[in-house]
Amino acid sequence: MLSGICIRANAIASRGATLLRAGYRRKHIAPQITGTPDPRLATTDDIRACFRLLLGREPNPEEWPGHSSLAGSPLVDLVRSFLASRECQARGLLSASDADETAICFVNGMAVVVDPHDIDVGKQVLTGSYEPHVTAVFKRHVLPGMRVIDIGANCGYFTSLALSLVGSSGHVWAIEPNPANVRLLELARRHNRAANLTIVPAAAAGAFGAARVYAGNSNGMVGPLADASSIDNIAAQVTLDGLALEQRIDFIKIDVEGYEGHVLKGASVLLRDQRPGIVIEFTPTGLDGITGMELLSLLRSAGYNIAVITREGVTPHLDDQSIMRHHQAAGVSHIDLFAVA
Repeated sequence: MLSGICIRANAIASRGATLLRAGYRRKHIAPQITGTPDPRLATTDDIRACFRLLLGREPNPEEWPGHSSLAGSPLVDLVRSFLASRECQARGLLSASDADETAICFVNGMAVVVDPHDIDVGKQVLTGSYEPHVTAVFKRHVLPGMRVIDIGANCGYFTSLALSLVGSSGHVWAIEPNPANVRLLELARRHNRAANLTIVPAAAAGAFGAARVYAGNSNGMVGPLADASSIDNIAAQVTLDGLALEQRIDFIKIDVEGYEGHVLKGASVLLRDQRPGIVIEFTPTGLDGITGMELLSLLRSAGYNIAVITREGVTPHLDDQSIMRHHQAAGVSHIDLFAVA
């Protein structure tokens, strides 16, 4: 029995205990301190939340003293222990079969392979309700023979839509760093027998290098490898200018959860010389390393006019202040922009 948590074996068997004591030793339990709590360390509220979310119950009085003594432990270790416990695994929330389960649906006649359990994108794609306003822009502006780049391709809804629109004479590049999404993209590529699709398993950025992928469901984001503890879930970073695609680019979609500014900085030559149409998600309060006004300025400096994509259609071209006001009035985290030269 590990030190720090003393739970009798017969009690474990009778109550289906979570085995959270595994991997913990007293040396990992930090003393409680006053002042602003360290978000990296678990609190008793965190421990109760793990019971409720991952085990689906409240802790019972007999086990609570042992588990509550883990307050001050690294939060990541606490969560991992809950996930690895017998009781959590018995609920089947993270079963291996779920990870392998896929569903196929069709957009404009082309297959899209999704994770049916994905609450971010997969479920919406399956119901046919995924971003109809952006879909309408694709259908109007992506033409046969075009070259399209889908940046932040996710499971490939817009990748497959673009393939259906450009036809065999066009080409589509799907840029996506999340390995789970890359698998879905490849499954769809094979199903569609799409020789004119190139999957780039990387993140588009402002410079070549490495980044960390943060992904819960299919949506996710990339960030810097801040320290040694974050050297996992690593993806390559590439720039659009550095890919040297050797073909004209006619249309780009960018949806990278706040990394849009980095993508534009890595595509300055492409945007200046080729002026593709751009659909871009705009989240001024959630951008990494850049403000909303600065992102709009990047597009303006490349010679673009900018409109807002709404449920009713595309607005006339707007100035930057009007775009910011449109975002505020929308009352949502992001709006979608359509930029043309």
